[in-house]
Amino acid sequence: MQLRFVWEPTAIMFVCPTARHFAAEGDHHMDKDRTEGIGHQVKGAVKEAAGKLTGDTKTQAEGNAEKNAGKVQNAIGGAKDGVREALNKG
Repeated sequence: MQLRFVWEPTAIMFVCPTARHFAAEGDHHMDKDRTEGIGHQVKGAVKEAAGKLTGDTKTQAEGNAEKNAGKVQNAIGGAKDGVREALNKG
């Protein structure tokens, strides 16, 4: 089984080409906070790595802070997705 990475403006997901159930189950887009949070995590990780590489502790700390803020934002979006999913099933 081969997974491919799919990026859409409103969703990031890993899709298995043989999995046909996604379309049948309805909308699987992530909450905006999740996608923005993932973006901040990636940006923060890159900034943190650049700070480590150059020896710039301020840039490294800023990157770490942005990465952690992205994790929090992603968790908030995940909670929203969970609530939305529970309401749609109920």
